[in-house]
Amino acid sequence: MKSDAASSVKMKSGTGVTEWCRFLFIPLLSASAVLPFGPPSAFSADSSQAIAARIVRSETPVFLDFWAAWCGPCRMLNPVLEDLEKEYKDRVLFVKVNVDIHRALSAYFGVRSIPAVYIIHRKNVVRALPGVQPKERYAEALDAALEAATPADTSAAPAADAR
Repeated sequence: MKSDAASSVKMKSGTGVTEWCRFLFIPLLSASAVLPFGPPSAFSADSSQAIAARIVRSETPVFLDFWAAWCGPCRMLNPVLEDLEKEYKDRVLFVKVNVDIHRALSAYFGVRSIPAVYIIHRKNVVRALPGVQPKERYAEALDAALEAATPADTSAAPAADAR
């Protein structure tokens, strides 16, 4: 079975390489070594280090889906994830990680079975959803992460009387 590392990752936004990747036990390379073809928007990254950098740099919550091409339930989940991606466009970073190719990243997150979905916000896993779940459960997790990502609006609070 031939695997194509470049097509194994699907990312929507993010930037550069960060020192945060050191804990993945992957040697931190220069930006030119990791990203030889230009800025990340110009291609799909194919290293666990680049994926980790995108997750860390994301200003929005991250929907991290661990999958494999041979996994039937993973393939069943794809239409649900495509719908969610359309609904949460520009508000959530969707990342698909092939566990056969990105073993270091899978090991770091402790993925033991797939599909496995993690909702990450501000470098923290805020929700883990193992196995195939109903679309509503993923939407609830994303809504909760987005709610936590939105700063509280204090402009509507009444001003204290100055006496």
